[in-house]
Amino acid sequence: MKAETPTTAIAVLFLLFQCTHAFLEGDPSSLQNRPPQRRGYHPNTIRPATVLSHNDPLKPRNGASVQNNVGKVSPDSIDSFANDMTTVLKKLRHSNDDPEVPALLRQQQLSVTNPWTLDDWIQHSTRWRFLHYAQSLPTSRLLRRVAPQFAVFIVWTIFAVFISPRGVIHQAVVPLTPLSLVSTFVGALLTMRSNTGLSRLSEGREAWGRVVFRTRDLSQLIATKIYPKDPQLAILMARHVSVFGWVLKAHLRGTEKDVADIVRTMLPPVDAEYILRQRKLPTGILLKLRQACQHLASQGKLTMAEEMALDRSVEELDHALMTTQRITASPIPPLYTSHTSRLLMFYLGFLPLALHGSSLTGFVTFIVSAVVGYTMLGLDEISHLLELPFRLMPLLQLSKFSMQDVGDSLVCPPAPLGESLSQLADTPTKIEKGSQDHPPPGYW
Repeated sequence: MKAETPTTAIAVLFLLFQCTHAFLEGDPSSLQNRPPQRRGYHPNTIRPATVLSHNDPLKPRNGASVQNNVGKVSPDSIDSFANDMTTVLKKLRHSNDDPEVPALLRQQQLSVTNPWTLDDWIQHSTRWRFLHYAQSLPTSRLLRRVAPQFAVFIVWTIFAVFISPRGVIHQAVVPLTPLSLVSTFVGALLTMRSNTGLSRLSEGREAWGRVVFRTRDLSQLIATKIYPKDPQLAILMARHVSVFGWVLKAHLRGTEKDVADIVRTMLPPVDAEYILRQRKLPTGILLKLRQACQHLASQGKLTMAEEMALDRSVEELDHALMTTQRITASPIPPLYTSHTSRLLMFYLGFLPLALHGSSLTGFVTFIVSAVVGYTMLGLDEISHLLELPFRLMPLLQLSKFSMQDVGDSLVCPPAPLGESLSQLADTPTKIEKGSQDHPPPGYW
């Protein structure tokens, strides 16, 4: 009868793990098979006016025009560009709640999944943070993430300390001193894996920072170097730049179908269908931008320095795309991960037995085992979350920031330099009255 006790305990622990995991996480297959959420997208919607051509979608014809939804023919304009961005930012993607982020992390708390404000930094650095963290432990996001495996470990600890027959315990006890040698290796492996995850998060942040910076820089070059010479092509290029962040976000998260409404809203139908047919949507945007730059250069509308500056910005966007693909395609070596997990299970499995066999009371053994188990399981879970940072990063907000910066370059241009110099002697009242004539755009 005693020999069957460990087998029965293992079976009970396995069933408990399955039930707890299903209750807290849900059925993973149901998440994989559910249709993607498409907010505000209607395939039959007629989009506003854009500029098209017969053979080259990026080459505007003389007098090029399209028919808008009221039957009038008009060329593309900055106002139409601003209205389309307002449609995207205020209707199609008006919410800052990103459904693609894991539900346990998508909370109104201090989190890496949200862009931080100054108030968040003040709350993060307050001296009362320790009290807040202690009070919020029962609802901790990390505790809920590790709940299945932590619950199994707690049940095993209770069984080993309070329920299991003493004979079985004495046969399986490992001295605490040899087990401490194993803890050194476990701690080192978890630390190195966590550091690697943090470095991948830092690299992902740097890549997306480059995306926001280069889209803003490219749009400013378009506004100052191309728009005065070819307004229609400049607006068309700005439309492509404005959706780059959205298509990159969809590419990294495997939600290319969800971004179709944004692409069809911002781009002409020919360009939109071309982008949506590509194997990698961001590369289609980059290719169209290079095509436009080549068209301008062939017509002599760009100097060598201007052409190099535009090409440099497009190249940096391509480099950011390659960085994100490298992070997604190359994880931390699975052999390292599996070795760490096996050693961690061995250590936690024998920890309650070693503590209980070292003359500690049952209650003290339970408390120490629970704290050590939560710490190590938490570190392991954090490293897994950071391994693919694009699941956690606020890509929705970063895409909005990028689009707004691109729009500001054309929609909110500075006054001509001569006009600014002539108004240096104006009174503050005149300047304030002049600023009231230009209300902020609707997409702000």
